Amino acid sequence: MRVMSTYYWLVDSSGRLLEIDEALVGLLGYSLSQIQAVAITDIEIGLILQPSTSVWQRTAHYRTRDGNTVNMHCCTRYLP
Repeated sequence: MRVMSTYYWLVDSSGRLLEIDEALVGLLGYSLSQIQAVAITDIEIGLILQPSTSVWQRTAHYRTRDGNTVNMHCCTRYLP
């Protein structure tokens, strides 16, 4: 049986992390202070920031602090 977890983060228009789920911080191998110093484009491989009015569903590839990759299904929504 597979278990699905739900994580969240809030990112500003320049890609800076404003708020992030503590469980996701741990999964990615960062401390809270470390992750606040990076941009989403440093973590999500191949991400290009592009505002959209629709919900964007995809498989995302996240780079952990130690260089490994974690693949997750995610939904993204840009808020004005």
